Amino acid sequence: MDTLDMPQTADARAAVLGQLILAEARQQGLAQGARLPELALARVCGVSRTPVRRALAHLEEQGLVQKGEGGGYCLAVTPGSDHLRALKDGQPQETDTTALILRDLGQRRIGPTVTISELARRYALPRGRIQSALEELALLSVITKSEGQSWVFHSDIVTARSNRQSLDFRMALETAALEAPGFHADAEALKAVLQASEDILARPPNGIAPHAFAAAEQEFHGFIARASGNHFIEGAITSHLTLLDLLAPRLGFNDHMARVAIGDHLQILLDIEAGRLGIARDRLRLHLATAHGPQDWAHARPVLPTEGTR
Repeated sequence: MDTLDMPQTADARAAVLGQLILAEARQQGLAQGARLPELALARVCGVSRTPVRRALAHLEEQGLVQKGEGGGYCLAVTPGSDHLRALKDGQPQETDTTALILRDLGQRRIGPTVTISELARRYALPRGRIQSALEELALLSVITKSEGQSWVFHSDIVTARSNRQSLDFRMALETAALEAPGFHADAEALKAVLQASEDILARPPNGIAPHAFAAAEQEFHGFIARASGNHFIEGAITSHLTLLDLLAPRLGFNDHMARVAIGDHLQILLDIEAGRLGIARDRLRLHLATAHGPQDWAHARPVLPTEGTR
């Protein structure tokens, strides 16, 4: 499977192969505790056992696999569809390709102007798949089709300025969702998000995997978007969440800060459940600023109202 050799660093190759391994496990219906034999995985992925070992070690760091009794690895979780993207015919789907492109852009491995042919050679992927990925990025306002065969990235998409603009956008839109006239928190949906948050917090110390935290973030903010009752607010927030998921670095994950964020989710959800939307709004502002970095805490300037404030 030649595509696995295209990323330029060992860590990147291990990450790509790790996705393939998880996708294969999900396709076969393997559950938590199932063994992952190296030789069988090497045959399925078309590589030697050495890169498989590196990929499994990478997955172990993410909390997705663990050492089994008597050696080897087994699944530490049951692979799910939301955050273990299925791969068809041994190739990444478009969403995975967009993540690779954005990663290489952020690390200055590709320039601000690219072509489909250039990226197809770089990633050893079909031109149609590259085009689909670029079109997805265009819908997310990351890149624009230029003259001829060129595509041009927006100049500040992976800069500190972009991060601040993202915060401003979320401050405006997500708080607007809570204040929308048609806001309605479906009781069953609210209960499900609450339960998911409680389940994550119940995990042992250092037991929150990065992909589980990313899932919780997406579900929480997506719930607020859907509850707004406004199709345009929901669409704008959902699209931005998709972009953030592609841009979000998975390195330097911190279990403690993840628990703080999930604790924020719980408090905001409980406020929504009790009809304290004003308090929920201000808690959300603080949560967003904290998630974007300590430098933005002052930008939120939350003043939590009293219990009687809507």
